[in-house]
Order: sequence, then structure tokens, then C-alpha cells
Amino acid sequence: MNNKYVVTALAIGIQIIMIGFIAYVAHFFVGPAIGFLVGIIVWSAILLKTPVFDWFIINVEQNWAIVLGNQLIKNVVSGAPINPNDSDPRTQMLSQKSLRVIWPGINFKLPWEIQFDSVDLKSEVVIGNTLTCYTEDNIELLVTWQVILTPLRDEHLANLVRKGQDAAKAYFTGAFEQEITRWVKTKQEAAVFTALNDLKNQFSQLFGGPNTVSKIEESYGLFTNEPQIIKLTRAENYQKAAQAAAVGAKTLDLIQKLRLASPDADANMILAMAAATTGIPIEGLLLIPGVNADTGKIIAAAGQVGVQVNANKKGKNKP
Repeated sequence: MNNKYVVTALAIGIQIIMIGFIAYVAHFFVGPAIGFLVGIIVWSAILLKTPVFDWFIINVEQNWAIVLGNQLIKNVVSGAPINPNDSDPRTQMLSQKSLRVIWPGINFKLPWEIQFDSVDLKSEVVIGNTLTCYTEDNIELLVTWQVILTPLRDEHLANLVRKGQDAAKAYFTGAFEQEITRWVKTKQEAAVFTALNDLKNQFSQLFGGPNTVSKIEESYGLFTNEPQIIKLTRAENYQKAAQAAAVGAKTLDLIQKLRLASPDADANMILAMAAATTGIPIEGLLLIPGVNADTGKIIAAAGQVGVQVNANKKGKNKP
């Protein structure tokens, strides 16, 4: 009964029967020929002037779909599957034979079919966020991902209405984030960035990719298109720690070179010079007490070095 051609034929058949019935009654008064004309006119008036028209014809606007529910069909859900090929109602929703999807344009329907819900076909839903993950060596990474969910344009659209958009978004969000977390956790931090293309490929193919509609997508009435990994970065605290380690190593290397070049140079002067050269603020520099009492001169000399270093950096950045 959910086949649109069967429904259309049945709806038209009912119109013909009603016209014939009215014509049959009228022919007793005006004859067969005029009685048939009276039947057409009277039934047309009934359709156009009363709600009967809406019993048989429905006009669906462009970019919309309507799910009809058949009031004469019962959806019986058993307590357990009859055979292994049937869906188990405890874990999966059974198909609803009472639901029928109709598409933009003029459609025939039956009086016992009522509008269950409507779906905006152009209203794609975007899911995604920045997810915090941890590598195998427990380094914190940030993964930004995005997926566009599109309503399916077939009979499976009824599943979106049954389960609801919120439930569908929650399921797909959980599935995608679980895949990202699992993948990152199997890699060392150093290997994550070199294997990023592998993550992007696995992520985009999680539900079959852009050319396949999976059973899961059909069960929710949504298509996941081509899922995207937008960005992969280290956490801010990790970046700061790595930067501090790099600056510390550079400063230590510079101190060692200055001591080799000037073994008798003041220790605080070497420390301040190295700090200024590597970009460390010298105002809060902790000097070695008792080595040199003239702290002002040390700070001033180191400040001049810092100014010169910054000037050189700006000169290199000029086009």
C-alpha cells in the first residue's frame, strides 16, 4: 500500500467510483449522458469546496518532503526476532510499514493517510568541534573536525523523522569522536603528524565515504558526505613547554660559547648577555649574588644587546 503508483491508482479509482455513483443517481432524472456530466460537476464541487480534496491530493513545496502515516497499518513489534535476519527490537528499530515519504509536487494520497511530519531537504546539519585527545605517550593534542549531514532523498528519510535529528546528531558525533580518539591513542606523538593523511583517509571512509550510503546512514535517514579533519595541533601548554625548552637550550649553548671566548668575564654579565640575545626579558633576570655589585651597568649593557638583536630581526623580516 506504500507504493506511490498503487496509491495513485487507488485514489484515482475512488474518484471515478464517486463520479459514477453520482452519475448513476442523476441519470434517473436527466438521462445517462447528462447524468455523467452532472456526476463530474457535483464531485468536482465537493472536492474543491470541502475538505475532501485534502483527503486525496497533497501539494508538497519544493525542497521539502512529507512523511505520511497510514492509519490502517499497525506496526507490530515482537519481543524477539523471528529469524536471524530480522531486526531485534531491543537493539534496533524495526521498519515502519505505515510510513510513506512523498516528494515535492502534487501527490495523490488516501483519506486514511495523515501527515506525520515534514523535512526540509535543504537544511543540512553541520556537526564537529575541537576534540582533546591523548597520544600513546600521553601527549595532549587538539583535533578539529567537521561533518555535513544531508537528509537522504529516498524512503529512508522516514527514519530521520522517527528517530529525530537530535538523536542522529548525537550518534554521528559520538561515532566520529570515538574514531579520532582511538586513532590518536594508537600513535606516538612524533608519529601522529607524519601519519595525518592516514587519519584523514580513515575518518572520511568511516561510513563508506562520499560515494556510498551505509546501512547506518540509512537507519538514521542522513548522509555523512565527506567527513573532514580540519586541523591537528599540540595543546597550548605543550607548545609553551617546548618553546621554553628550546629557548633554555639556546641560552645554555650561548653561555658556554661566551665563557669559552672570555673565561675571565663576569658571570652575571655573561648570563645577562645570553638572556638578551635569546629574547629572554632581562628586567626580571635573577643574577648571581655577590659576583658583581654593579647590577645597573649589567642590565644596561644587556638591554643594548637586546635592542640590537630585535633591530636585526626586524631588518631580516623586511621585504
